[in-house]
Amino acid sequence: MPSAERIPAVNSSSKNEGRAAKAHLAAGRPIYCGDERYPGMVIKSFRMAASS
Repeated sequence: MPSAERIPAVNSSSKNEGRAAKAHLAAGRPIYCGDERYPGMVIKSFRMAASS
């Protein structure tokens, strides 16, 4: 099994408006995150979630 790529964590409260995440996604790489609705699970996403 190939090793997972190390990706710097992006703090959602940061002042960068998601620039790091957008650049990561634009490069064709997914973002992995957690969600309270799915405890113990990891979500793999290839696009930004819609802003509310």
